[in-house]
Amino acid sequence: MLKPAPKNIHVTQKTVSVSCDNCSKLTEIEGVRVCFENGKIIRLVEDTSATPLLKMYCHAWQKDLTKNSNK
Repeated sequence: MLKPAPKNIHVTQKTVSVSCDNCSKLTEIEGVRVCFENGKIIRLVEDTSATPLLKMYCHAWQKDLTKNSNK
């Protein structure tokens, strides 16, 4: 039997940027892209506005060395 989830859970989300694709903090869980930042899980969502702004800089960005194709 599932226990009811606490009502005080706050889900943080940010707009996904192009730079997320090569960041070691990015992972995908059950089809949802998430970022691990300062001990928190942040859901990454697409920008659905008419004029999307790609935020190219993230203060927590870390290079993903596992995606290095220049061996």
